[in-house]
Amino acid sequence: MSAVGQRYSLMDVETANLVGTYESEEEALRQVAEAVHLYEPDSAEVRSLSLARDDGPPGPAFIASSLALAELALKTVGPVLK
Repeated sequence: MSAVGQRYSLMDVETANLVGTYESEEEALRQVAEAVHLYEPDSAEVRSLSLARDDGPPGPAFIASSLALAELALKTVGPVLK
């Protein structure tokens, strides 16, 4: 569970678009794991993702991006089966 006021932002760094904001890191990582399931870990769709924790000032705290983010997602939430 995240601290009060903490949110997690998932960005597509290639397009500079916000993919989503999440209440917990696990929720954000589940979204990444779903992308890995749909597109493969080394796809452009997954490699362009970056996750940060929004702590407030002085700014977001980087967590992981690209293949490291995919690996973290799979390690944390496991593969997503649909």
